[in-house]
Amino acid sequence: MKRKIRVIKWVVLPLTLVFVSCKKNNPEPETPTPNPTPTPTPTSCNVVEVSNTISSPTTWTSGNVYVITTWIDIDAPLVIEPGVIIKFKPVAGLQVYAKVTADAPANNPIIFTSYKDDNYCGDNNGDGTATTALKGDWGYINMRGDQHGSLFRYCKFLYGGGDGGGRVVKADSGTGNIHDFTFDHCTFAHTYGGTSYYTAAFDGAQMKDPSVSIVTNNIFYDNAIPILVSGYYSLDASNSYHNPDDASQINKYNGIVVYGSGMASTTVSYSETEVPYVLNVGGNNSLSSTGSELFVVGAGVTLKFSSGGGISGWSAANFNIDPSAVFTSLRDDAHGGDTNGDGSLSAPAAGDWNGFNRGSDGWYATNVFYSTH
Repeated sequence: MKRKIRVIKWVVLPLTLVFVSCKKNNPEPETPTPNPTPTPTPTSCNVVEVSNTISSPTTWTSGNVYVITTWIDIDAPLVIEPGVIIKFKPVAGLQVYAKVTADAPANNPIIFTSYKDDNYCGDNNGDGTATTALKGDWGYINMRGDQHGSLFRYCKFLYGGGDGGGRVVKADSGTGNIHDFTFDHCTFAHTYGGTSYYTAAFDGAQMKDPSVSIVTNNIFYDNAIPILVSGYYSLDASNSYHNPDDASQINKYNGIVVYGSGMASTTVSYSETEVPYVLNVGGNNSLSSTGSELFVVGAGVTLKFSSGGGISGWSAANFNIDPSAVFTSLRDDAHGGDTNGDGSLSAPAAGDWNGFNRGSDGWYATNVFYSTH
């Protein structure tokens, strides 16, 4: 399928208005001045509309704004140069089946944003100030299976999550289901979402191996849920969960949501201390083991559980828990903050979650709060 692009050059012509003063013996009533029609903001960027599949090796070059008009399949390698701006119309996004290289320096990032976002290369939709960018203005980037080493470095993903109920990046199932990609030093902000786990700005529930699916040094703020991972994925602790320019701007449900499961006979390490790990996915809010897994919980780490959640099926050999780690209720704002996002409307109580279900072996942790056992 051929790729269709259209290049639009914005030109703003000067308009000179000449006012002539006339004196009349019987002046007529002044005619009301109509509301001005919004005028486009001048921009030096070319606008390139993309509406069909990327079926051959392609480069998106700096100095251009690429406007994605619908859902686009990327079936061939795509290189996105530093400084490129990609704007999405409503109900538009990218289905990634091939390698994408979006590698930028810190001072010239690549932007993925709303068509209404005038902050990057001006008013490309030509409506002046009539519209502004909002959460959920466009869909998301869907990483389908094996991405052959896709790289996103110093990219910003803004105002997405509107087509699919949330998320701006999703590690989806697909051929191979390997998810060979890197997201490093990227920003995920202003994503539409809610309380459901699948609305996380970065939906990484399908990721398995942190040496293959690399998520490091990223910034998450002004989202509902920042990130979702599986119970057996060791998320790197280099990511941050606040706006670096305003530390008070965080995420509504500021935690790492964990899709509970078995530990897949591997070593799993939880080491993030800025926000808690949250096990609140209905029916999947527990961690369990029946094999040779090793569960490592680092110093200062907090795990929170919703009703019915807990940890089961392990022996002492499966644990390496730092004495300062905390296991507690999702409603416990004293440890890890207001992770359920309801302010003071709820308070923790004994029996809020199941705790550790290992019979006579008991707990292998010191700081355990509000559990049944």
